[in-house]
Amino acid sequence: MSIPLLLTATTNPGETINVTVNSVDDRCQQYLDTLEFYLEVGVFKKIIFTENSGDDLTFLASAQKKAAQAGIELELLEKCGSNDWPSYGKGRGELSIIQQAFSRSKWLQEEGTRALKITGRYVVKNVVELVKKVNQTDAEVICDLRGNLSTADARFFAASKRFIEEDFFPKFELIDDRQEIYFEHVLAQAVHSGMSKGRKWELLPELPLIEGINGTTGEKIRTSLSKRMRHQLKKKLIRY
Repeated sequence: MSIPLLLTATTNPGETINVTVNSVDDRCQQYLDTLEFYLEVGVFKKIIFTENSGDDLTFLASAQKKAAQAGIELELLEKCGSNDWPSYGKGRGELSIIQQAFSRSKWLQEEGTRALKITGRYVVKNVVELVKKVNQTDAEVICDLRGNLSTADARFFAASKRFIEEDFFPKFELIDDRQEIYFEHVLAQAVHSGMSKGRKWELLPELPLIEGINGTTGEKIRTSLSKRMRHQLKKKLIRY
């Protein structure tokens, strides 16, 4: 069964620290463009778009029409999670979105359900190849671990309902940008915790080729050839 896509969004970041892309209009346009990209790639049958700042999602009307025309099921979840922790950074809001999505989405209720989470403003150019390979594994969590296995790439990862609810969300209060303990650190901790319980983890089959604007720095995201080569080497070393 093809894995559902979970896109996370915060259209209005308000006073959240460490966020430079804070124009609501710009963010809405980026979310719309990204959603329409994933509607057109032809690999997703179900897409869940989640938003946590309370804004309505009428700006996605054109995407809803495209989804209907393409025969893709599109679920829009408003007020999914919260953004009540601006002084802690955006990580707590991000995890609250994911937890609420697994709690509320009609497609994420069964015990063994997984979803592919992608940050809602980021286009992954090689997503078709990645999804095909993700669909071939039964790992409960698939992500890239970095920094001596101390951080995880939170922009693109697959996870099961059990992993989110039992391993990741219970660590919610550990996320605190003020202490330089980010979402990425806590995701990595959850992966290690899950593996200690027998959960199966796998490295991403390929490095996601991400295009977009980094919400923290405001700079364009680029995936260099050297990063891709290092990822392939890491895969070989892990298998070895």
